[in-house]
Amino acid sequence: LMRSSAASDVYKRQIKMKNNKAFNKSNDRKSKKEKIIFYSLWVLIFCLCVLVSYFTVNEVIIKSWPLANKSYSPIVAKILIIFIFTFLNLFFCYSVKKYVFMFIYHFYLKFKVKKDIKVKNEKYINSNINNANYIVYVLYCTKDDFDENSILKSMKQKYKNCKFFILDDSSDSEYIKKIDQFSKIYDVEVVRRVEKKGFKAGNLNNFLSKYKNFDYFVVLDSDSIIPPDFIGKSLLYFQEDEKIGIVQSKNICNRQQNLFDYIGSYIHNVEQQADFTTRNIFGMQLFSGHNAIISKECFDSIGGLPQILGEDHGFSYQAFSKKFKIILANNIFSYETYPIEYFFFKKRQHRWTIGGAEIVRYIWWPFLKSNENIFKKTDLIIAQTEMFLTTFTTIVSIFNITILLPLNFTFNFSVWFIIMLTFLTLQPIINIFAFYLFKINFFKLILICLFAYFVYTSMSIWIIRGALRGLFFKNQKFWVTPKRKNKNFSPWQIVVLSRWELILSFLLIIVLSLLFIFYSYNFLSVAWVFLFFIPWIISPFFFLLSWKKIDKKKNLILNIERNNKKFCLLYTSDAADDRISV
Repeated sequence: LMRSSAASDVYKRQIKMKNNKAFNKSNDRKSKKEKIIFYSLWVLIFCLCVLVSYFTVNEVIIKSWPLANKSYSPIVAKILIIFIFTFLNLFFCYSVKKYVFMFIYHFYLKFKVKKDIKVKNEKYINSNINNANYIVYVLYCTKDDFDENSILKSMKQKYKNCKFFILDDSSDSEYIKKIDQFSKIYDVEVVRRVEKKGFKAGNLNNFLSKYKNFDYFVVLDSDSIIPPDFIGKSLLYFQEDEKIGIVQSKNICNRQQNLFDYIGSYIHNVEQQADFTTRNIFGMQLFSGHNAIISKECFDSIGGLPQILGEDHGFSYQAFSKKFKIILANNIFSYETYPIEYFFFKKRQHRWTIGGAEIVRYIWWPFLKSNENIFKKTDLIIAQTEMFLTTFTTIVSIFNITILLPLNFTFNFSVWFIIMLTFLTLQPIINIFAFYLFKINFFKLILICLFAYFVYTSMSIWIIRGALRGLFFKNQKFWVTPKRKNKNFSPWQIVVLSRWELILSFLLIIVLSLLFIFYSYNFLSVAWVFLFFIPWIISPFFFLLSWKKIDKKKNLILNIERNNKKFCLLYTSDAADDRISV
C-alpha cells in the first residue's frame, strides 16, 4: 500500500509538472504573439510618421521656400516656415499614433479586454484575497471640498484589512467642521498639517512619512467613489507581477448635474475606456492621481511624490525610471465627476498644463536617460507634447495673420495636403464618433463631437498661459475644481471671465480685415484660421450650458448607454439618488 501511495504521488507530481510546462508554453506563445503585435504596431507608426513627414517637407519647405524669397523679409518668413514645419511634424506624429491606437482598440483590443475582464473577475470570485493580511491605507484627500456621500460609498470595502484616513488641507471653517463631525460619527481619523506646502503631493508625503505601517495605499479625491471590490481586485494584480508598482482603475464620470458636465462626461469616458486601454498594452499607462493603489515598495524607492501640480504624472515618470510597472485594471471601474461649470473646467485645464510643463522642466531628463523600451518612451513623450500642440497651433494662427500676411507671404498648399491636414486634425472627434456610433442617438453624438471641438479648442489661451507659467515660474497656485456651485454667473461676469478670448479674437479679426482691405488677399487662403477664432468668440455661450439642469433619468441613461447589460442591472437596482454608484 505504501509503495502504491508513493507511486501515486510521483504520478501526480509528473502530471502537475506536465501541466505547468504546458501552461508555461502557452504563456510563452501568448507573450511572443503580443511582442510581435507590439513591435509591428510601432514599426507601422514609425513608417507612417516618416511618410507624413516627407509630404510635409514637400509642401511646407520645398514649395514655400521660393515664395519666402518674394516676401518683404525673406529671413523672417523662412524662420517662421521652419517653426511651422516643426510644429506640423509634431502634430502629425501625435495624430498618426492616436489613429493607429484608435484602430487597434476597435478591431482588436475591445474584444480582448472583454475576455480579460471575465477571466480577472472569475479569479477574484474564486480567491480568498479579501481576507489577506496586507495592510492597506485608503487616503481621502480634500481641500475645501468635502463630499460625504462619496467617501461613505468608498468605505464599503469587502477587503477586511484596510483603514480610511481623511487628509484635510482645508482652510474654510465650514468644511473643517463638516469633516470633524463626519470623523466622530464614522470613526475615521483626520490628519491635518500646519505647513501646507507641496499641494496634494505634500499632503500625501506628510502623512506617509509619519504613518509607515502599511503595504499599499489608495489615493482618493473628494469626488472619488471606488467599488466595494476595489482593493481586493487590485491586490490580485500585485500578486501576479512583483514589478507592478501602481494599479490604476478606469475612472468613469457619473453624477451629472447639468448639460455641460452631462456632455463633457461622454468625452472623458472615451479616453478612460479606449485611449487608456490601448496605452496600457502598446504604450505606457500613467497614474491619474486618484482611484489608484500604490505599493509601499514603489513609494519608498522613489522617496515620495514630486511636490508639483502634476504630481501624478511626475510620479509615473519616476516609477518608470525605477523599473516599476503601472497597470490599468480593466475590470475595476471607479467614479468621479466632470467639472460642472465651464470656468471651473478652464481652471482645471490650466492647472493640468502647468503641471505638465513642470514635469518637462524637472522630471523629463532622468526619464529620458532610463533604459525603458524606446517605443514606450516615445509614447509618453508624444503624449506629453499634447499640451504644446495647442500652444503651437494658436501661435501659428497668430503668426499667419500678424506677420506672414503683412510680409506678403501665404502658404500654397495642395488640395490633397489640406485634406490630410484636416483628417489628422479631426482625430479626437473621429475617435469619439467611432466609440459611440450605434450606441447612442446619432444627433446626440453630433452634439458631443461639436462640443468636444469647440470647448477644447477654446482652451488654447489658458493652455498657453499654463505652459509659460509651468516652464518659467516657480511659485504655483493650486486651484480646487468645485464639485457644486451655489449660483450661475451673471451675464456681465461671463463677459469678464471670457475677456481674453473675446479681446484677442476681435483684435485678430480687425487685423485680418485691414489686410484684406489694403492688400486684397484671397479670403479662402486664410479661412482656416477662423476655425481657431470661432471657439474663442462663442466661449461665453459655454457658461450657459451649465444653466440647463438634467433630471435623474438622464443621469441614469448616460451610464446605461455606456456600459453592458449586467452593469445596467446593478446600476438601476442601486439607484437611490443622483450620486449613486455601482
